[in-house]
Amino acid sequence: MGFVKCQPGKGAALHAHRTREVFMPLDGHLRVQYGPAGEESIDLSPWDVLSVAPNVMRGFVNIGSSELTLLALVVDGPAGSEQVRWHDGVVAAAGALGVFLDADGRLAS
Repeated sequence: MGFVKCQPGKGAALHAHRTREVFMPLDGHLRVQYGPAGEESIDLSPWDVLSVAPNVMRGFVNIGSSELTLLALVVDGPAGSEQVRWHDGVVAAAGALGVFLDADGRLAS
């Protein structure tokens, strides 16, 4: 479980977990993208809750005009299953900036 602060237009790039991930914006509006290439989306208002299934690519962005506080939970998995798997497009864009995946699958420079 964690709290995420997002400025307008900011969020997390497309990624997947081997677990479910639950999103709940506390004080703003959030767009959650999902699907193999993030082609689907749903907009959430304060206190709306969305659970994304394991291994489904997902990302999110603050679509409001002020800072957003988001409650995010990664649930129902064994230790280590919360590890992030980044979408190939995210890895390629990061590589163009000199960032790569380390041996543990984390983005590093």
